[in-house]
Amino acid sequence: MPLSLTAVQFHAELAGPSLVLGVVEAGMYALLAIALVLTFRVSRTVAFVHGGFAILGVVGYWLLTYPPSLAIPFSIEPYSLPGRRLELPGLVALLIVMVVGAVLGAGYGRLVTGRRLSHLSRAMLTTFSIGMMLLLAGVVTDVFYIQPDAIPRSPFGRSQFWVLGWYLSLHRIVSLVIAVALMLGLAFVLTRTRFGLDIQAIADDVEASQWAGVDLRRTGTVVYAVSGGISTLAGALMAPMIGPDPFSVFFLFLRALTVAVVGGFNSFTLALGGAVLLGLMDTVLRTGLIGRTSLGEREWILMAAISLVVVIVAKRRPILELVDESI
Repeated sequence: MPLSLTAVQFHAELAGPSLVLGVVEAGMYALLAIALVLTFRVSRTVAFVHGGFAILGVVGYWLLTYPPSLAIPFSIEPYSLPGRRLELPGLVALLIVMVVGAVLGAGYGRLVTGRRLSHLSRAMLTTFSIGMMLLLAGVVTDVFYIQPDAIPRSPFGRSQFWVLGWYLSLHRIVSLVIAVALMLGLAFVLTRTRFGLDIQAIADDVEASQWAGVDLRRTGTVVYAVSGGISTLAGALMAPMIGPDPFSVFFLFLRALTVAVVGGFNSFTLALGGAVLLGLMDTVLRTGLIGRTSLGEREWILMAAISLVVVIVAKRRPILELVDESI
């Protein structure tokens, strides 16, 4: 039954599971949002290429870990490479996809901060980033066709914990912990180190930062390398939760994009807060805590709420940014 003012019913027994699932689900959005915020600080452009890196991460993790002995559900494509996969330990696979993402990110960063492209407008660089995302997604999905039902195992095991009326996997907990740890670490680097000051100088004024001795190309290459590794890590961590479906990863990337908007692409703290808010609202609607909703209703309610939060945050951003810098 569609959600309406007369159909809203509060189911108290679902409050605990909705809270728990909402908080841990934030980890899926937060990692990509962190990568977007990090690169925006150095380029002032929205790096859509991270969506391509995330797709590479989810497919790469599957190829490295899915057992060759297991059949691929409903697979009819020859590109699934049955019997040729490596079946590496999950943590090793995570490290490999992060390194690949970092290398590709460094190459992309070196390209867009080089002499030939750095002078382009922000709109043109953003459009170029969209093209690179589509290129990566197209190559990965064309070469490696994988059925989304072939879900790989988690690198952290199958342990589950009973929390507030719901079994919570260790994988989801660790994913959120990683996102929070990265946020705190990057916030420290950006506010307490010389490298962070260089990034801030570039964000404030590119030409002035170069006159002050900041190496734009070197700084941009490092930033994109780190963010590329984070994006592929995000994709790899999504694989055991949603399966190796590039379209689902792209959908989650768009949600991470809205989360980054909450902080104006400038605040890790607000991005994480937006991720938690989005996760909570999504699970509240999906679990039926306030009544049954259709897919379309959930989406417009979520986007309307996020838009309202963006407006509220924009009015109070100076105060919130002081909180972010103090972390």
